[in-house]
Amino acid sequence: MAPAGSTFNYNSGSTALLGLILRKTSGKPIDELAKAELFGHLGIEDTQWQRMPQGDPSAGGGLRIRPRDAAKIGQLVLNKGFWRGSRIVPAAWIGESIRAQNKGPASYLYGYQWWIGESEVKGRAVGWAGAFGWGGQRLIVIPELEMAVFFAAWMPRDMAFPERVLLTEHILPAVIE
Repeated sequence: MAPAGSTFNYNSGSTALLGLILRKTSGKPIDELAKAELFGHLGIEDTQWQRMPQGDPSAGGGLRIRPRDAAKIGQLVLNKGFWRGSRIVPAAWIGESIRAQNKGPASYLYGYQWWIGESEVKGRAVGWAGAFGWGGQRLIVIPELEMAVFFAAWMPRDMAFPERVLLTEHILPAVIE
């Protein structure tokens, strides 16, 4: 056992547990809660959730949305919780969620369901937060550049984040002076 925040081990089972906790506290399964509290506000209608054996939607890697809808989530984060003039998520929560909450593996840290990293571009460290989906789906939010990038790919498990190369060597140099 280690002190809270001193070590890190990613576990999608913890995210699945979070989905069940949200169900218990809200009275709604995660898919209905997401639709009512987030997706409905953002105009995200085309979603698919994988189901766990007992029928609940899987919060730990079971959501499929379109790239343009993932980009809406990125824009919501960049807007600090505002969408089309309405507050959807508290700004303080957005800020805390994309801030490192503990030590991650290698060069990554982890916030609240966001991987936290940085890319070195033209002698400058550019921080980002990433929602990493199963098989290579990646939403990267770069607050200081007011930019969100979504990668839709399929990768075998043994490939380690090739999008970081694209982000660091091609995308960010194109927008940083």
